[in-house]
Amino acid sequence: GYGASLLNQLQPKSYIGLDVMTEQVELARRNYPRFEFLIQDAEDLSQFADGSKDVVIIFGVLHHIPNWRKAIDEITRVLKPNGSLFLEEPRGVDIKFFDSIFRWGHPDTDFGLKALDEHLDKRELKIVNKRWTPLLTMYHVRKINSVKTV
Repeated sequence: GYGASLLNQLQPKSYIGLDVMTEQVELARRNYPRFEFLIQDAEDLSQFADGSKDVVIIFGVLHHIPNWRKAIDEITRVLKPNGSLFLEEPRGVDIKFFDSIFRWGHPDTDFGLKALDEHLDKRELKIVNKRWTPLLTMYHVRKINSVKTV
């Protein structure tokens, strides 16, 4: 999709795109054959090793995931220490407002930016930068390189 188009411009050494929609994955595979695309749910990233990813990017998808906290937990697990999470999400009140008008069918969860911020903090993910626009809020989050002492 559009995210792959943007990332392609940066010429990453590797890129794995995930989507639950078969037609989107097939389209991405055709348009960006040098990258890998999988039909995959973000709540289960068990095929990826702990601490194996430098960067995870989410373009406005987290609020569509019923158990969005589990997705954040999985992302935290696969990120390397000091790895970055970039995401953009609408405010929870905006989702509920637009759903009441357009009936888009977002899952009925407690998703909102405050709940997201609190969960990121609980998972030792530090918000490096947060920028709000009238439609979306963009985040740069870094996994804290915590060292446990005995």
